[in-house]
Formats: sequence, C-alpha cells, structure tokens
Amino acid sequence: MIGIFVSLVLYNRVVPCTGLKGSIAFGGFFSVVAMFCLGVPISRWWFLWSCEVIVFGDNIMTTSMQTLVTLVVHPSMFGRAFGTLTFGQNIAKAAGPFVFAPLFSASLGKLGIVTWSHSLPFFVNSSLKLMAICLCLSVRLVKKVEGEESLAELSKQL
Repeated sequence: MIGIFVSLVLYNRVVPCTGLKGSIAFGGFFSVVAMFCLGVPISRWWFLWSCEVIVFGDNIMTTSMQTLVTLVVHPSMFGRAFGTLTFGQNIAKAAGPFVFAPLFSASLGKLGIVTWSHSLPFFVNSSLKLMAICLCLSVRLVKKVEGEESLAELSKQL
C-alpha cells in the first residue's frame, strides 16, 4: 500500500522540491535508517514499520536512480545501461542470502537486545546502501554537447 501511494502520489511532489539527486538522498536516508532499525529488534511492530519505511525510501530512491541513468547515458545505450543495472540487482538478490545465511547460525554474542548474528546483516546492508547512495550522488550530470540532437528532434526527423 505504501509503495503504491509513494509511486502514484508522493513521488511527483517530492522531486520538484528536492531535485533528482535530492530525492535520491531523501529516499536513501529513510531506507538506510530503516534498514539499520531492522537490526534492532524492539518489537514485531517495530520490524513491520521499519520494512514499510524501507519501501517508502526505496520507491523514491530507485525511481530517481533510474531517471539519473537516463540523464547520464547516451540514448543509444539505455538498453545496455538498464540491463547492467538489473544484472547487478539480480546478482545481489541471489548472492545475498548465501553470504549472510552463515551469520545467522554463528555465535557472535549479544549486546542488550541486539543479537549480533541476527543484526549484523542488517547493519552491513545499511552501510552498503549508504555507499551506493553516495556513489549515485557523486555522478556528474552530462551537459548537452553542441551539435547533439535530443530524442524529440531525432524522432521528428524520422
């Protein structure tokens, strides 16, 4: 429900206020903090709402990241760029459980309500997501080169 609301109603109101990179930072902030909160098991409702905040942040951030790709990559390379992006996402989704599953059975100790073997994957993923956001924010937008025609101009010629 939150994902539909963010995609259909909220996203178009956030981006004009924050800009494209601002929306990546905005959505990323919520996603990183909520991912970290998943590692601190206060209650099942805490866990549920942390998941919902991740959905909120990821919907804003991911949509803006995909838009950023269209602004950085030449139009003839859109397919390759999105294919590479999807490939990386699929590798992470497939490899993630194999990488973090052994941690759940490890005995890493406990600190208050945090059982390190169960919380560490969320903490690591939170920091990895923060690094990915920083990489996206460091991308310089390409200015239009003189003589380069826009897609609209090219489609009129066809």
